[in-house]
Amino acid sequence: MKKCMIIVVSVLMIICLGIGGYLLYKTGTPEYALLETFMDVKESGIDGLESHMTKEGWAQVEKIKEITEHPIVAALSSIFSEQTEEMISKIKSMEWSVKDILKSKDHAEVIIQFSDSKNLQGTISLTMIRVDREWKIDKINWPKFETSIK
Repeated sequence: MKKCMIIVVSVLMIICLGIGGYLLYKTGTPEYALLETFMDVKESGIDGLESHMTKEGWAQVEKIKEITEHPIVAALSSIFSEQTEEMISKIKSMEWSVKDILKSKDHAEVIIQFSDSKNLQGTISLTMIRVDREWKIDKINWPKFETSIK
């Protein structure tokens, strides 16, 4: 009876260690980090990005926010399109998904697809790096719009 109990306990420990290892692996992937990012953006808008970005990446977002929030600069700037400003204002209500990902041990290139109903659709490419065993967004490129605002 003791042998049977030892075998059952050993099998259960192996199963638990396997499940724990798998969960630890899955929560350490760029895909999981992006899933958390999507949930935070849905909840908090563009400010939900901050905890998921490196300092350099967040500085880039802050510059974009400053320009798009300042009416005179936004009106004079030829860098930003009406679509980019619209996307930033609707960021909480948009649908976000990973379209493509190319990853190595500490670096990932990701293409994110976004859509707001059928009016505003496109992709954003970004770079992620691993910082202290956690994936962070380091660079966000300009969005490419597939459907314009109507």
